Amino acid sequence: MILSRFGWWMLIVSVAALPLGCSMFDDDNDDDRSAPVAKTRDDLPKNADRVVQASKGEDIDWESNGEGTVYLLDRETDQVVYMGSIRQGHRLQVDVSKGKVRNNGVEVTPSRKIDDDNGYNLYFLSN
Repeated sequence: MILSRFGWWMLIVSVAALPLGCSMFDDDNDDDRSAPVAKTRDDLPKNADRVVQASKGEDIDWESNGEGTVYLLDRETDQVVYMGSIRQGHRLQVDVSKGKVRNNGVEVTPSRKIDDDNGYNLYFLSN
């Protein structure tokens, strides 16, 4: 198969973009810097601030006052169900009845099921 000049150019650009990975298509508007990974309450960074304590069945709608990482902790299981970067002015919303988490309006996938029979704490670690 003979490629035109345009075809060769597109092939070169495509191959050159491979090291960028899929993060170039990440639309949650964060910078995806690595943050301390936490799976349980004991793994949370000691300097993370609890910014929301939601009762059982209570939704969360929190606006960040800075850039950093959010950790959503299920208080009944002591498991972190969501961890992600967030920017100043962006919102983290948790709809517990639907089991949905949104980071700046973009639905994200929690690492564990959101159970509306459980209470949740939201922690924030500033960059």
